[in-house]
Amino acid sequence: MIKTKFGDSVRSKEKTAQINEVLLKVLCHNIVVLVHEMFEMGINHQF
Repeated sequence: MIKTKFGDSVRSKEKTAQINEVLLKVLCHNIVVLVHEMFEMGINHQF
């Protein structure tokens, strides 16, 4: 799912930057899934 939504390549050249980029993609994916489920289940949220 992450590869189809955000692409399967990593643009960074350095190893640390590549790891950070992959972690950011995972974080963004988790946020997308969370928001989708909140709307699908009708969960009210207050931040």
